[in-house]
Amino acid sequence: MTKEHSTGFGIENTLDTLKKYETGMRILLSGAQADTGQTPKEVIWTKNKAKLYRYEPTIEKRFPVPILLIYALINRPYVLDLMRGNSLIEYLVHQGFDVYMLDWGIPGDEDKNLTFENYVLDYIPRAVKRVLKTSHAEEYTLLGYCMGGTMCAMYAALFPGITEAPPGERNTLLVNLTAPPCCSPLQDHERHCLALVGQLRAAYGRHVGDPAWTHFIRRLEAVSPAFAEAWASHDVAQPTKHTKRFRHPTFGHVTTTSTSFAVNAVPGARLVVYTPDDEPSEKALARLAAGAERDARFPCWNSHHPERMRPAVVSIA
Repeated sequence: MTKEHSTGFGIENTLDTLKKYETGMRILLSGAQADTGQTPKEVIWTKNKAKLYRYEPTIEKRFPVPILLIYALINRPYVLDLMRGNSLIEYLVHQGFDVYMLDWGIPGDEDKNLTFENYVLDYIPRAVKRVLKTSHAEEYTLLGYCMGGTMCAMYAALFPGITEAPPGERNTLLVNLTAPPCCSPLQDHERHCLALVGQLRAAYGRHVGDPAWTHFIRRLEAVSPAFAEAWASHDVAQPTKHTKRFRHPTFGHVTTTSTSFAVNAVPGARLVVYTPDDEPSEKALARLAAGAERDARFPCWNSHHPERMRPAVVSIA
């Protein structure tokens, strides 16, 4: 091979390599020119940059339990909905599942202070609540992808009472009405439950005929004679500022003032603020907020919940 041929071949290779780099850089900067994310969907909830999608059904729903997909924070969620005929979401919808996706959006500089705590303790619980309300379901499947899988595991670990409890028992009012009084954290258990029933009656006026609300009330009537009696009285109560007294197996009595505020941005939602009434209560709440005595139980707890007793852990050096 002559020197001219060798030099020409080297130049051609260099130009070809540069064109490949140019194409790759263009894809990285502007994205691949493909029609991704084509499965029809609607936005049913938003918070900051995050959007919760519900995918439009193509056949009659065959499975009552909805699927909530939690995607990663960095990669784009269309990976699960690449294109027609090559899409996990399209497949699930065509099988008759009720499918939802939480898309975190593209963060900006203003989101630099967001942490896993925000995503796991705020965003995911709100998305779950909206999924259950929209699908009229009592349970759901949480499917995390990539970093979304890590956040789902964190959520399930932080809220075992929600994720492990039977679907029909994932409600504070139901727990208060059916749990033995000896295990109740409330000192004035009966008065508190009556107030909750009155507030439920007031809220029900905005949801008469809603299947989910009707089912929930029938469920309460079936498992709690106290609820059935209170509900039949038709007493109505509105959230007000009042004193609420708690008891804790380690810290004893904790007295607070409970103040309820309406959240205008979310119809029907309320923000409840608990303020300690005295110095011992303030110290107890501060220690609880810091994670102290997280596993404390009343002496009778194991007898009421034998299925949740933790096995002893033995460490052998």
